[in-house]
Amino acid sequence: MKKLWDDYSSLINIPTCSYGGKSQSFTTVHDLVQEQQIIQFLMGINEAYKTIRGKILMMKPFPDIDKIYNLLLQEENLRVL
Repeated sequence: MKKLWDDYSSLINIPTCSYGGKSQSFTTVHDLVQEQQIIQFLMGINEAYKTIRGKILMMKPFPDIDKIYNLLLQEENLRVL
């Protein structure tokens, strides 16, 4: 999936400001793309994790992927015990 998202990212052109900085539009579009990736990742996980997936999807703003991964690991560790 990472390869597909990398390919997608290379195909889209998010405009930057002419002064060389990142515009508010760039930040907004970048955040939107990251949210799409997170949602796709969460929808692809095993159905047994639907409770934690629902909790994560309700978080505003979305946590970053590292935080989500840690939450899923915690859930998995609780299931093993």
